[in-house]
Amino acid sequence: MLDNESKQRIRTELLHAEQARSSGNQGRSRVCARRAAGIAVREYLSQRKIGFTDPSAISVLNVLTSLEDVPEMIIQCADHLLTRVDTNYQLPQEIDLIDQTNQLIDALEKHLRGVDLV
Repeated sequence: MLDNESKQRIRTELLHAEQARSSGNQGRSRVCARRAAGIAVREYLSQRKIGFTDPSAISVLNVLTSLEDVPEMIIQCADHLLTRVDTNYQLPQEIDLIDQTNQLIDALEKHLRGVDLV
């Protein structure tokens, strides 16, 4: 379970992501969504006592995707968050990083509680 401080930091980052998207700043929106995901993943790894050396969002998302006992849904969300932009600084149309972050956080919390993810 995420602690209250982490939840508040995540909400703040996701709010900033939404605001950036609304103002047309997709780059800033992606950064904020990834930071929110990074907060949740760091907490998840810490609670599972899985070490990491670099606390950056990209680094902990990479650690998460390397774990063998993580449900596929979590891996897919993390992979989407790790997707690089193209030469026009765009993600594939079907990827919404704010939505992927929300799905990832929900799945991480469920996994920590032992809920089966299908």
